[in-house]
Amino acid sequence: MDGRATWDYNYFGRSQKCAAGNTKRASDSGEVDQGRNRIYFSSDQLTLQRNVSLLFSPFSIKEVTFKNRIAISPMCQYSGVDGFANDWHLVHLGSRAVGGAALIIQEATAVAPEGRISPGDLGIWKDEHIEKLQRIVSFIHQHGAVAGIQLAHAGRKASCHIPWEGGKQIKIEEGGWNTVAPSAIPFYESDRAPEA
Repeated sequence: MDGRATWDYNYFGRSQKCAAGNTKRASDSGEVDQGRNRIYFSSDQLTLQRNVSLLFSPFSIKEVTFKNRIAISPMCQYSGVDGFANDWHLVHLGSRAVGGAALIIQEATAVAPEGRISPGDLGIWKDEHIEKLQRIVSFIHQHGAVAGIQLAHAGRKASCHIPWEGGKQIKIEEGGWNTVAPSAIPFYESDRAPEA
């Protein structure tokens, strides 16, 4: 090594304390402090000692061990058809596993067709949905990650257009469905009241 100290770039935070262009070079016998990263070295041998975040250390909950503490939150993709996952979901979720995340939680997945936010939501209300979901879960597991799912029922917020089509409630005559909720109060005054 040529005596220059280097460290990993922190892209998980917004502080940018250790970004390209604003790093400092340590003196031959000194210490550079860049936030949580401390680098110590001598001119003979470069020795790195870092106060590394626990982010990259394994974590266990009962019998499940995560390879690190990076979790991908569920993100609605509105790309399903009749509740079925497809290649979009495989690439979207699988790429997070390949990228190193330890836990990948699948988007809000409706437990009943009337519980979908939109016609593009994923579902788990019929056995036929399992095959496509199993393909995604297997891929996630092959890359050392744990798969999770967000079970969902949209209640009075169901039967809506996908966001880039306005997100408003779909009329029954346009392919919408009757919503079901704990009370007969619509989400917006202009929406149909749900069945309680």
